[in-house]
Amino acid sequence: MKSESKRLSINIVAQVVSFAVQLAINFLLTPFIVAKLGADAFGFIGLAENFVLFAQIVVIALNSMAGRFVAVAYHQNKLNEVNALFSSVFYSNVFLATAVFFISSMCVLYLEKMILIPQHLVLDVKILFSLIFLNFIVSIIFSTFQVATFIKNRLELNAVRNVSSNVIRVIVLLVAFSLFSPQLWYVGLAAVLCTFYISMCNLRYTRLLTPEIVVSFQYCKISKIKELLCSGIWNSVTKLGNMLGQGLDLLFADLFIDAMAMGTLSITKKIPVVILSLVSTVCAAFAPSLTKKYAQQENESLKEELLFSVRLAGCIALLPCCFIIVFGDKFYTLWTPSVNCHELHMLTIIGIISMPTAMALEGVQNIFTVANKVKMYSIVTFCINIASFFTLLLGISFVSQEWRIYFLVLATSSYSLLRVGVFLPIYGAHCIKERKSFFYKTIFNMHAALFICTGILIGVKRVYCIESWLDLCIAAAVSFVASFLLSYLLILTSEERNRMKRFIRKKCRS
Repeated sequence: MKSESKRLSINIVAQVVSFAVQLAINFLLTPFIVAKLGADAFGFIGLAENFVLFAQIVVIALNSMAGRFVAVAYHQNKLNEVNALFSSVFYSNVFLATAVFFISSMCVLYLEKMILIPQHLVLDVKILFSLIFLNFIVSIIFSTFQVATFIKNRLELNAVRNVSSNVIRVIVLLVAFSLFSPQLWYVGLAAVLCTFYISMCNLRYTRLLTPEIVVSFQYCKISKIKELLCSGIWNSVTKLGNMLGQGLDLLFADLFIDAMAMGTLSITKKIPVVILSLVSTVCAAFAPSLTKKYAQQENESLKEELLFSVRLAGCIALLPCCFIIVFGDKFYTLWTPSVNCHELHMLTIIGIISMPTAMALEGVQNIFTVANKVKMYSIVTFCINIASFFTLLLGISFVSQEWRIYFLVLATSSYSLLRVGVFLPIYGAHCIKERKSFFYKTIFNMHAALFICTGILIGVKRVYCIESWLDLCIAAAVSFVASFLLSYLLILTSEERNRMKRFIRKKCRS
């Protein structure tokens, strides 16, 4: 038990460090790229990534549950089944990658007829899309090899790999934009190089950590592919719903407003994605342990760890949410001074309406995969996102041009709040055979801390003038202290507070 707790701590720390490096790089690169390319051109980067998400709908049906099934079979010492699953997924991915190559080639060929592209950017955008699709194809082929670190609960290796890949990305982009004329496709080139590096690392980790796993065509079984598809197809349904309900806002902005609005919206999506990524990074550290406990039928221990992941996610989510709500306008003024900072701040606040609840319950989504209960979650998520899609499609024409961008963000956030605030906690409790209110106490405590902390920071903002990055960093430090104390008192249990005290004392002595 002690070694598991130590491994969890190592994984969390490593993942957070990796995230911090990625955040710092994105923080520096985004205004740099926007300044070099302009906000209108910058929007095509996000749009290209959204196009890839459509392709992921098909791929995710096979790959989303592969890690779960391979890990469960491995922990149950069924090596033949592990090899059958692993090999079947690998060769299926090679086939899918080939199909994606031909389809994406046609998309790039007729891209200017599918979306609105300024004439001077057509070639640049086409090359960008080509590289983003190539990046996706490489990731498909080697995605199976990610499972080794998951099986062995060595996620800190992923963190080291991610830090290295981010360093490669920043070097490529800085050199390209500094030495040559600014081009959109530099971003795609950096992505391809990073993905290839990550793939090679995953291949090496698989050989070192799980040498008993063999990739061979003779192990391929149609029955295993069908088994994975039967479970994974529901994740594809979820992905499709998310794309229709939340992933088309940039395309809607391009078609119904203009390229500048798309660029503005793309910038505002950076902050929510970063905040959610932070919590997802921490919650991902719990997935290997939860999978192992489920495979070995340690039900009470599984529930305890799941609830702890929810409380921990709530604590971590509190700081960035409070900070961006109160100091977001100052942040954008310093970060992207060439864009309307007030509009960016308002759009960001609207965009994170559902995020405090969503982030607190991010860990709950692990249990759907672990317990192989994704069907109901996928159906409900799909229906809610379909409702969001038709609201956007039918409603945007009735909104005046200047308010359309706000309508896009508000409609998406409202439906997201319905999903994470009502369905997710109730169904999550049902999956672990607990009462419906099982997660609501933690959610309530988190929101109480959020409102109190926001109120405190509003008071700080009124008496403290922010005119530089140093002033903003001081404000961030105040935000951290306030959110930490409130999280400590309102979200964590007495046992968890004592555990944190012991951890801090141990570190101070060492």
